[in-house]
Amino acid sequence: MTTTVQVRQVLSPLLSRHSDLALVGRFLIIKPVHHIVRGVFVDRCGNPNEFVPTKVVDILLPNRTMFTLGWGGRLYKAPYRIWDANNADAVSIMCEMIEHEVLPELRKITSFDDFVAVASEKRPLRERVGYEAFKGMHMLLAIAHGDFDKAREIWDSDPGISRYMKSKNPSFYPALLNNDRSALAGFLHQWEAQTIETYKLEKFWEPTLFPLELEGALPVRP
Repeated sequence: MTTTVQVRQVLSPLLSRHSDLALVGRFLIIKPVHHIVRGVFVDRCGNPNEFVPTKVVDILLPNRTMFTLGWGGRLYKAPYRIWDANNADAVSIMCEMIEHEVLPELRKITSFDDFVAVASEKRPLRERVGYEAFKGMHMLLAIAHGDFDKAREIWDSDPGISRYMKSKNPSFYPALLNNDRSALAGFLHQWEAQTIETYKLEKFWEPTLFPLELEGALPVRP
């Protein structure tokens, strides 16, 4: 299996040329991290000489207790479907693809709407269902935008969501019922911070207000 040392060796030129990149273990991220984490995870596999690069886009909600690859996809470029660490040409093409194709695309993803556009086109990695099936995520994004009516509709439509969210914090639903922007924003910030800790991205995270906290946020309908 390829090592993190090998990953750093091949990605070092990218890090030196782009001040907005950082490498955390095998994860090449675009910094700073706000509500969305974007980057390339250079995984390993059973082949001891193979890099497995994967494009990653994911929001930090809900809080994660283990690393996940979110939405994205494996990187391939003909004629290479295997990135052999011992093949200098293959490694060079992999790095060029990351630098000139993948990173420019990822840098454009800066808002929740951008994330939804990406997620709606792709399945989350290692999952068999698409974005539409992730109703809990839909609910949290509705709350992040201050659309509490939509969030309550989603909550009421799926008993699994209510069980899951009550297990995370029993105070969450009362806050949603009471249109308590401050409390709900607090929950979202707390969960983001926990995901950042899980991913070991504390150095690169800039806590950012949610749309529901900004002037001009969606009004709460009576």
